[in-house]
Amino acid sequence: MVFQLFLSTFMLAKLVPNVYRAFTYSYDWQIQKDDILNAKFVKKPNIYYLQPDGYVDFDYIKKGYYKYNNDNFKSFLDYNKFVTYSNFRSTLSSNTSLFSMAHHYYNHKNSFQEFTGAREIIIDKNPVLDIFNSNGYNTNLILDNAYLVVNRPRLGYDYCNIDYGEVPFLSRGNSFKTDNKSDLLNSIDINKSFNNFYFVRYPIPGHIHSNKSSSNGEIKERAQYLKD
Repeated sequence: MVFQLFLSTFMLAKLVPNVYRAFTYSYDWQIQKDDILNAKFVKKPNIYYLQPDGYVDFDYIKKGYYKYNNDNFKSFLDYNKFVTYSNFRSTLSSNTSLFSMAHHYYNHKNSFQEFTGAREIIIDKNPVLDIFNSNGYNTNLILDNAYLVVNRPRLGYDYCNIDYGEVPFLSRGNSFKTDNKSDLLNSIDINKSFNNFYFVRYPIPGHIHSNKSSSNGEIKERAQYLKD
């Protein structure tokens, strides 16, 4: 018991600063610097934000474990007037930045790995949803698993393909799978009379595992990634 008490006291040194940072975290970075929230759309096309988990950018996919030439795909996007970016990342924290339309300079070393309220920002209240709502859009959240809604944030979208009642309480969300392709097609079919915004997450290609305990080795990991 004395040893357990010692361990508990030792962990307080890490717990207390983390709790303090969580309660004193400032969301001032979300305040818009201009009048963007009052934007009125001249055109109202359907908008699809497609987020494949672990898909690396055109510069990095040529390096590291990947070593893959993806120029044909980039040429296709360029030809069809898509805009592509270098050095992008897609994570829980970067999604908060995207949906808040602001940069928060998130620091993994000096804060919780996932700061408190991240899912609430992405799923419930953010400038992107506010602007779409004010312009009469129907908003749809199509997820591949329950990772983004595992703590059951209030839903700011008009539709989500995951019913919170079906998500286990003792879960990180990744184990709860959905047929998001069918869910997306059904949603598109139902919402033909609306102007729609779709945020669609895909579970593939995923990530190359670099930790020895979870990796199948460089060659097999690369092959599986490229297959996905």
